[in-house]
Amino acid sequence: AKARSMCQHIRRIVKPGGYHLQISFQQPHFRKKYLLGWHGGDDSLARKEDHSDEFGWSFETQSIQTSEGCFHHFMYVMKVQDLVDEPLHP
Repeated sequence: AKARSMCQHIRRIVKPGGYHLQISFQQPHFRKKYLLGWHGGDDSLARKEDHSDEFGWSFETQSIQTSEGCFHHFMYVMKVQDLVDEPLHP
């Protein structure tokens, strides 16, 4: 419930066409379901989509690794759908 509330508030303040970025040690397979609004439902389905109908944003993950460390950071990029853009998926 807290993750969904956080995403709803982020979506409320980010303008259409704007971005929300998160940087974390947490790997994408743990974080993605929360950022796309899939938590609390049936996780048995293999979800390949990189968009959220609930929050109206697309989702992208990038791995960030420094040459000195063995731990990766992950950057999560959510772009709020522009009002004039096509739907996030057909």
